[in-house]
Amino acid sequence: MADERIEQAIAQVKAGNLDAFRVIVDETLVALRSYIGFFIRDSQQVDDTLQETYLEIFRQIQPYEAGTRFFIWAKAIARFKALGFLRSRQRKQDARERYLGEVEVQVSEAVADDEAAVPVERRVQALMGCLESLAGKTQAMVRQRYFQGTSIDDLASSMNLKPSAVGMALYRARAALADCMEKSQ
Repeated sequence: MADERIEQAIAQVKAGNLDAFRVIVDETLVALRSYIGFFIRDSQQVDDTLQETYLEIFRQIQPYEAGTRFFIWAKAIARFKALGFLRSRQRKQDARERYLGEVEVQVSEAVADDEAAVPVERRVQALMGCLESLAGKTQAMVRQRYFQGTSIDDLASSMNLKPSAVGMALYRARAALADCMEKSQ
């Protein structure tokens, strides 16, 4: 019965009735949430990943062929989203650990010599000022990439850009920051 309702809802969504997608969500919510929870323990992250899963299901609904076991298809999408989240979280954690290690070394060297601490502090303030001078979208891209550890592919996906376009934008942003830093000295 549920499979039939889902197949009918899919046909309606494909025909342009976007409200019919609610039936798909209602019929699969508990099972997909539980499945994602197998990979991710944090309930907030489970909900976020579930939302991303439904967005991807919606984006991919047109090529879906009726009668090809929708729930297995949806679980595959959920698995890829959950594993993507776990990879992203690991990358962020690795970047954070590397960053904190580098900062710890630099701070300990600067604290050892108070005269050295002043120029470092000024450079950090200048860099933050230069970052603020970037356009909003570019500034957000730099913050996500270098402060939060977001991958270029994830940035490209979230901004509806090609990864090469994101790479070029980050290259230009770094050049602009370097130029601004040079002028501030």
